[in-house]
Amino acid sequence: MNTKKYEEQIRITGLKISYYRRLNKLNQTELAKKVGITPGFLSKLEGGKITNGASLIVYMKLADVLKIGFEKLFKEF
Repeated sequence: MNTKKYEEQIRITGLKISYYRRLNKLNQTELAKKVGITPGFLSKLEGGKITNGASLIVYMKLADVLKIGFEKLFKEF
């Protein structure tokens, strides 16, 4: 199994979360509170440091708060 491929996708997804958060003029604390996670956890998500721990529901809530389609977080550019 090629874990490098997955690590890269996790990194890119984190960058997308950060991009859309800034586009919505939210800081990490504000977004984390709206989603129901800690700012530290969000920071790790955005930095691509969470490889085994973010649930699907967290990503769904992020997409909802960021006003984007869920698939945008995972679709390649």
